[in-house]
Amino acid sequence: MSFQKQVQKHLEEYKTQRLGVTEKGTYNGKEYGHILPEKLRQLNIFEQYRKEFFEYQAKNDIGLHQYFHHLNSSQALCFNFFYPFIHHQNLEFLASLFELGDAKPVAAAFEKVIDWDEYTNFDFYLEFEDKRVFFEIKYMEIGFGTASPDDEHRKKLKDTYLARLTGKVNPEYLREELFFKNYQILRNISYLDESTDDRLVFIYPADNSGLIEELLKMKQHILAESKIKHRIMAFAWEDILNKAFSMLNKGHGFSEIFVLLQAFHEKYFSYQRKEDVGMNREPINFRDPEQREAYLRKFKRRGAENLRQELKKLYLAGIIDENGRTVR
Repeated sequence: MSFQKQVQKHLEEYKTQRLGVTEKGTYNGKEYGHILPEKLRQLNIFEQYRKEFFEYQAKNDIGLHQYFHHLNSSQALCFNFFYPFIHHQNLEFLASLFELGDAKPVAAAFEKVIDWDEYTNFDFYLEFEDKRVFFEIKYMEIGFGTASPDDEHRKKLKDTYLARLTGKVNPEYLREELFFKNYQILRNISYLDESTDDRLVFIYPADNSGLIEELLKMKQHILAESKIKHRIMAFAWEDILNKAFSMLNKGHGFSEIFVLLQAFHEKYFSYQRKEDVGMNREPINFRDPEQREAYLRKFKRRGAENLRQELKKLYLAGIIDENGRTVR
């Protein structure tokens, strides 16, 4: 079962068992179990912060995406994770969590637009005295956004992006064909100011192989010789959660955030992959040489694949280089 199907199945169960909603929502005229009816879209925000969040959303005029009522909405996921830190005025926890230095952020925002002419919306944004940090949040998306090579986008490439990206990325990716295939990633990179310590942070699920491959391409090819490569980081959600729990266990935080992270994990990442936990398999007769050898071959392959995935995550987070050496 694909990652997307596993998540949809899990969220359908979450909707009925945790939210008590049995009515299905619709997408393109078809009903789906993991989608809320639009009239119940507010249930996509955790109950303990729901009232306060929607007051904050209205006050700050934050637009909700068309498909916000989908339980797999990455915008809702972003709100559910980051808003409590704003509510509790604990942005310094985020600074530590994402390795952004010891300084305390001075501002935070959702759907942040820096340049209203270019009009990129950053999912989440932190501002420090010496830098800006732009977050791109992903969940079930199969990849990053592309663009059509129409006259409007060609004009933006010529008038806006060429100047912003020259010297930051591999020149090959400023050619129309490659630029429009990697449009979202490149327009995000274009906002990094080389004269500051600006950062760009991508967050993705560890099981979303499509996103991982695009992020690896970004590191290995788009940013091959870039001087700002070290300022573009990518973290798996699962690693961020593990690190956050570890920080809380060491006293860096408080109980409300611990409860938030538990709820976040339950909703978005507690799905079970049967093939990983040994369910629905025929029992193995280890006395049978053929069955025993077949099992050992699969075990070795799984171990090698797990190691490859861990190395990919370390590389994307900037902890090791492409040769596996620790980055100092």
